[in-house]
Amino acid sequence: MMGTATAVLDPMAAAVQDAETAAQYFGKIDIDAQFVVLKKGQPKSVWLEGMDTDGRTTEVTIRLNPHDVTGLTKFVERKIISNSGEWSNKVWPSLRDLGIKALPEINRKWAHIELVPNGRTWKDKEGQDVTGTTFKFIKIYELESDLIKQWEDVTGSNVAHTPQTNGTPAQSVNQPQTNDAEKAAAMQFLPHIVAANKHDLNALATALASMSPINKYFTPQSPEVLALLEVG
Repeated sequence: MMGTATAVLDPMAAAVQDAETAAQYFGKIDIDAQFVVLKKGQPKSVWLEGMDTDGRTTEVTIRLNPHDVTGLTKFVERKIISNSGEWSNKVWPSLRDLGIKALPEINRKWAHIELVPNGRTWKDKEGQDVTGTTFKFIKIYELESDLIKQWEDVTGSNVAHTPQTNGTPAQSVNQPQTNDAEKAAAMQFLPHIVAANKHDLNALATALASMSPINKYFTPQSPEVLALLEVG
């Protein structure tokens, strides 16, 4: 469901809008968790059943796939340790305040999130200060239409939808064209998706088909996917 957004014509209003919406995202959530081992002086490793539980903790992976209407193509993903302040003071409270009691409740749901500081800072290779960010959930939606309405309200945009014909949704009047840059961006997330579903090809097919823009370029039969399955 895409359309043509109405631009803000007042430059002063546009400046405020850009600042207010810069860290806000609208899309579908994928969430997963796994046990990992964290020991001082050692790299993080995946905990396997039968291993000593010393150093075992939980890592939660949250990925937001932006809705097409936003014009964004890159996933927003964070891997968060569950016994960290980032999780207990920022991410989980924002979900709890929405009435969420268990993480599977938000998997594959539409969500409005903000990226907020996670409490960590570092310097990049140019020596510039960088502030880490994490998810703050603003709203969870059952309906895609409700997400789009919220995006319109927050951004001041208006999506023009074309009518349906013969029971088939009409194509968007502003459908993005296939391009190499978008495919390359989607390709970055293939290794994670394939690794998570490599033992179940039906699950892999479902995962690839449900994620935009990945579903525009890749299927389980794509050469890129087959190559990753062979490596795995």
